[in-house]
Amino acid sequence: MKRILLTGMSGTGKSSVIHALTDLGYKAIDTDEGWCEQLPDGRQRWHEDAIATLMATEDADVLFVAGCEENQVLFHPQFDLIILLSAPIHTMMQRLGARTGNPYGKAPGDLGRVLDDTKNIEPLLRGAADHDHAAPRRSDEHSPSRWRVSQRGDVSGIRVCREGEFVGRYASERGLAGERVVAQPCP
Repeated sequence: MKRILLTGMSGTGKSSVIHALTDLGYKAIDTDEGWCEQLPDGRQRWHEDAIATLMATEDADVLFVAGCEENQVLFHPQFDLIILLSAPIHTMMQRLGARTGNPYGKAPGDLGRVLDDTKNIEPLLRGAADHDHAAPRRSDEHSPSRWRVSQRGDVSGIRVCREGEFVGRYASERGLAGERVVAQPCP
């Protein structure tokens, strides 16, 4: 089983991508949905025992996990691919204000935390990531209805494309030979 982590700051589109992957039949887990425990300072961390069990379960060809918690670094070696989703601050703020399934980003102090995390944590994530995918320029391009993901066994590497533009490629040196995942806007 191949394990792929989608990480990034709040409001970068992790949950949207995970829900789109689930709709396409992939095993895709949003760790904000029951896989985390709250900390006294308002942050959260992964339930390490639950994540360890998830990572050890081989019941799909590919497992997508989305999240951004401090203790995720303990699991980085178990992922075949780490993809960082990023977006401009104004886009993240707009998405946080508009979302309905997660209250983070609406409470006093959340904006300061998002700004601090983007400044201090995102560079660390970028250093750990195999691929960095910036949000599209138009906000509707990140919506699941505009993106599709396909997997074919006849091409090596992983590519993420936007409007036909090649954005990045993860070569087969991590054991992903013969697989390709492409994400691009639907026509």
